[in-house]
Amino acid sequence: MPEISRTRPSHPPASSALLRNRVLRKVLLGNLQDAAEAIERCTDGRDMRAVFALPALRNELLESLALMADSARGLGAEDRACMPEVDWAAWDTLDLMQAGPARAWRDRVWGTIQVLVPATRREVSRHLGRLAEADTTAHH
Repeated sequence: MPEISRTRPSHPPASSALLRNRVLRKVLLGNLQDAAEAIERCTDGRDMRAVFALPALRNELLESLALMADSARGLGAEDRACMPEVDWAAWDTLDLMQAGPARAWRDRVWGTIQVLVPATRREVSRHLGRLAEADTTAHH
């Protein structure tokens, strides 16, 4: 009986790579949207002092911001170009480690929460809507 090769081809088919890229893209965009919405829920009706006074809330916000930063850094240039209102450089350089005076760090994080997060959520929501519309149109 002939031996069956169990090795994988050295290069997967192009369609497989495209599918992986499409899935990764939707995961990253979904992470951005979900984490932004979580941050907005956590901060709704609270000022900076109230947010930073509650360690569990502060930690949840920092985890969500870290997820957003990682997802933003992983997003491809094509998607970034479709969302020009997002300050991608700010996401690329976002440092959540507390360094220097605590007040300056809190101000910086709060500014990110108040400006960068909502702008990113709005643009990602629009972009996801356009992608869904394009998918629907392509399948009909």
